[in-house]
Amino acid sequence: MIRPIVQLGDPVLKAKVRSLAPEEIASESIQTLVRDMLETLEHSGGVGLAAPQVGVSVGLILAGSFPTEHSPDRPEVEVTALVNPRIIWSSAETESAWEGCLSFLDYRVRVVRSLSIHVEYLALDGTPTRVEATGFFARVLQHEIDHLEGILTLDRAESADDIDRLEPNPPS
Repeated sequence: MIRPIVQLGDPVLKAKVRSLAPEEIASESIQTLVRDMLETLEHSGGVGLAAPQVGVSVGLILAGSFPTEHSPDRPEVEVTALVNPRIIWSSAETESAWEGCLSFLDYRVRVVRSLSIHVEYLALDGTPTRVEATGFFARVLQHEIDHLEGILTLDRAESADDIDRLEPNPPS
């Protein structure tokens, strides 16, 4: 089921989430949440989604990457569900780039992020897992993990110049 994406101003976006216990991952409610999030993400055309963005304050994100017309160099990374993800290492080397967010589509925000990160998480079968990510996929993971801490890209803007209001699409 496609769930509505929570929009800027909803307090769930600014709250820290509750970690999921390993035995909760196999529950029908969490498995349904994962399926719904996958369907919602696919419908939105985004590359990542955090549980708070569908109104559920638990430690679960989806993240992936795919080339687009505007970004043909993006890597192809299958969407993965990460339970209780945490960054255990990040490179000192950073990059500033514009990011969008499904919870406030009218804005893009320039954010400085580490170019490489290592993330530990639980897979959907409860197995402790680790991923090493670089470039765009590392950015996606950092963005989604921020959501679990109640941090939005707007919070990461260093100045007003780093926030850009996008023109609405004209009706077709």
